Amino acid sequence: MVERSPCKRQAVGSSPTSGSEAERASQRAPGLSDRAVRARSVGCAVALAALALVWSAPGCGQRRSSSEPGRGAAVDRSALGQQRNPIGAHGRSLGLARVVIPPGARLALHRHEGTQVAYVQRGTLTYTVVRGGVEVMRGSSDARAAAVRRIGRGRTGTIRVGEWIVEDPGDVHRASNRGAAPVVVLLASLLRNGVPPATPVAGPAAR
Repeated sequence: MVERSPCKRQAVGSSPTSGSEAERASQRAPGLSDRAVRARSVGCAVALAALALVWSAPGCGQRRSSSEPGRGAAVDRSALGQQRNPIGAHGRSLGLARVVIPPGARLALHRHEGTQVAYVQRGTLTYTVVRGGVEVMRGSSDARAAAVRRIGRGRTGTIRVGEWIVEDPGDVHRASNRGAAPVVVLLASLLRNGVPPATPVAGPAAR
């Protein structure tokens, strides 16, 4: 809700004391001197300027956007890098992102229009598969990563720090943070050009 300012909006470039003496006198409240009128006008101008500074400051009065479908507390997604039409993948966008999921936050049921690798850098992610399935991996993919568990269709499992999964286009899933600390996930994706990072899917309410 925006509170209405008691000060009248003034034209750009005009002074709060501009206009004829007769005009100022016609707007003067009974019992106010010229000095009081000028003081009130200057005060209104200062108040409006302060409001303008607050609403133009970064992060103030602006809705934080999140491309991830979320419920509850706000999920923060930061796009770290992207390349459209990389060599060998024309028509695709190669992207890198970081997602911070606060305690109690949930990602609604969704899928991805391509392949995505998700690595849990901090916290424990609760992950539910509705269609498809993922292998939870641990270890360096350059060496010998090991499968530690599988989360199949209709199952819910956890993905802990240092573990990662590969999500394919046919995997429909949701996730949540049931812990007391934020969950940080790093995402490397290869999606079709022009699609959102996640595509919502209609389905039963999250458990």
